[in-house]
Amino acid sequence: MTMEDGRFVPDAEDEVLEVLMNNARDVFGPDLNDDEEAVIRLIYIPVSRLLAESQSELRTVLDSAQLEFAQGKALELLTALIGVRRRPATRAIGEVTFSRETAATVSYTIPRGTRVQTDAVDPVRFETTEAVTLPADQTSVSGVPVRASEPGVSANVGSNTLTVMTNPPTGVEAVTNPDQTDGGTDAEEDDDLRARAKDELSDGMRGTARGIRNQLVKMPTVKSVSLFINDGEQTDAAGIPSQHTECVVEGGDDQDVGQTIFDSKGAGDGTHGGAHGTSVTVEVDIGNGQTHPVSFSRPNVVQIFVDMELSTNDEYGGDDSVRDAIVQYIGGTITSGADDDGELRVGDDVIYTKILSAVLSVNGIDDVPALRVGKAASPDGVSNVAVADTEVATSDATDGSITITAV
Repeated sequence: MTMEDGRFVPDAEDEVLEVLMNNARDVFGPDLNDDEEAVIRLIYIPVSRLLAESQSELRTVLDSAQLEFAQGKALELLTALIGVRRRPATRAIGEVTFSRETAATVSYTIPRGTRVQTDAVDPVRFETTEAVTLPADQTSVSGVPVRASEPGVSANVGSNTLTVMTNPPTGVEAVTNPDQTDGGTDAEEDDDLRARAKDELSDGMRGTARGIRNQLVKMPTVKSVSLFINDGEQTDAAGIPSQHTECVVEGGDDQDVGQTIFDSKGAGDGTHGGAHGTSVTVEVDIGNGQTHPVSFSRPNVVQIFVDMELSTNDEYGGDDSVRDAIVQYIGGTITSGADDDGELRVGDDVIYTKILSAVLSVNGIDDVPALRVGKAASPDGVSNVAVADTEVATSDATDGSITITAV
């Protein structure tokens, strides 16, 4: 076993075997029969294979603890410790035109979620992101936004390639994309993630906005962090005083968040709360028994209300399972009273179809004849719920805000 440039290098199987044979000669004497067919060599062959495999596994373990050599999930765990996370794959976007041969005699609605795809054995699929209307007396409607069903660079397709409708809307005969789609990216490669992490380490973290953010996101219970900085000489339009920073932090204990902000910021930089969220002020320890106030903000919480009608069968998992499935998407309180982080973060809209998918993930549901969502009781919305950049959606399976009616 050797080390080269700080990295463990495992021995090959034949190298391990030779070490074992040399040890045997030391023990049994130089006259030991070590021919290729010698019994002791045949016994040592599987042992050497096992030891070589163990060394290889040891290398993997040691590599996972080094930024230079870690890969995959191990690398993600390391870079997260310094506030650098792998950039996820993104979905391509574009626009399509729906058309027909003759002018429509009535207006036709093309619903949100209409699927279009390339004409291929393994097609690239897109969905419309908003409902549009093909007006009466017209033959087409253009500029309809679409988004790829799956993330990745493969969804960046050329013009006039989205020509297939899996379920054509009434009154529509053809579809195409006049321009290419773009914006689709694959998940960040290990080498790029590693390079960004190294850059981050070389920045001199403390006392910078980036340093404050990175120290906050390293906290295990912090979900997201946004910074609003006023480095001017006057109070800004949002109400942040000159030379002050407002940290909008989702998650984490108030005292711990305040202490982390103080320990990370510059000595002369002020902290502010309330301009972009709900203000929180805590007294933090600065040593020698002294304390100092630190202010920051929590995202404004927006409760989501959901009403639905369900048709179920004997395998139905129960209303509580449905409510919990919704909370596990949005975030909030499940039926047991415990908190669930959910999938949504600050500024994330509540996607109508994802609520529907969460409901349908419960066993024994035959149909969802009605599903309405909104920000108030007795909602009537049947589309996405918009959430501002300084807000975070939440839901509660225990307070009656998610109602289920059997039909």
